[in-house]
Amino acid sequence: MKHGIFLFFLMASLLQAQKIQTFTSDKPSAFINEIGGIAVKDNGRIVFNRVMPKESRAKEYQFVGIQEGDEILFLNGKRINSIDELKQFYTAIKKGDNVKLGIARKEKKFFVEFKKGDAPLKEFTGGSFILKRKTSGADSVKKQNR
Repeated sequence: MKHGIFLFFLMASLLQAQKIQTFTSDKPSAFINEIGGIAVKDNGRIVFNRVMPKESRAKEYQFVGIQEGDEILFLNGKRINSIDELKQFYTAIKKGDNVKLGIARKEKKFFVEFKKGDAPLKEFTGGSFILKRKTSGADSVKKQNR
């Protein structure tokens, strides 16, 4: 009986230790690991269509105020017009350097800034994906096979 109760609590804590989201996109997408944001090109704009909740991000990135629907205007002063440009400019930033995104949210425009981590920007094209974020901040994004 004691082993069964222990096993139940162990499984419950393991399930809570990671957050899982699924998303489907028929458009090129890019996942920015540090802030748990998935950007897509939508109606000529680069927007976040998925953002992991702040509490699911690594502690040092919980302050970054990104929301679903935010448009990425600039990355470190460079205008972003495509997922390819986002990837190109993001990849050129070294680990530990500042990443400064110019964001538009409804009528407001503002900047968010954070340090680049060591995980590369991940790019996807079309399909269904599973995003797993552990409480440690480690993540994985996998294409779902159907």
